[in-house]
Amino acid sequence: MSLGVADQMLQVDYLIENAPLDTPLIINGDFNCGSMSAPLERLSQALDMKVLTTPHDRSYPSWKPRKDYDHILMSPHFFSRDAGVVDAIYSDHRPVEAILKL
Repeated sequence: MSLGVADQMLQVDYLIENAPLDTPLIINGDFNCGSMSAPLERLSQALDMKVLTTPHDRSYPSWKPRKDYDHILMSPHFFSRDAGVVDAIYSDHRPVEAILKL
């Protein structure tokens, strides 16, 4: 998502308006905001999704992670066994992963 909160909120609104309802859904990627941020809270509440990553899952910058900018959200159709940041440096962000129980 964008770097500014105002733009992030517009992007979140777009996701909310266009997400399929009552369908298993996973959204993940570079959100450029923390797991407790207003955009992520709004997205997770509006779509009834759980944020699997926590403030302790720091992914940016990859060479010395200080920010939790990369996240995984899932609908209640799934159960998570584990989630976190992968200790790998492939880009400026470290990847996040989740192990789901289907």
